[in-house]
Amino acid sequence: MGACKSLVHYSSKCDHVGPIPSELGLLSSLQSFDIEGNSRMTGTIPSELGLLTSLSSLDLAGTSITGPIPLSLCDRAVDGTLQIKANCSLVQCCK
Repeated sequence: MGACKSLVHYSSKCDHVGPIPSELGLLSSLQSFDIEGNSRMTGTIPSELGLLTSLSSLDLAGTSITGPIPLSLCDRAVDGTLQIKANCSLVQCCK
């Protein structure tokens, strides 16, 4: 997936299994990443997603992703440049 450098929007309602690949941090043009409802997606949010300065929408609702949202993403959510949807009972959401 990291080879798709010009990918702008990623949306998948397929039943993916496993973690979010850290190679997503290489997709410098990515503006939205939507895996809502992929309940078998597990693991944590890779810190490499914080490198995606064009990212404006991150939808992890309905997944089994756990752990903290990387601080670099929270900072952007707080300043309004990134919208994050996540299951806050599993993910330590931004305050």
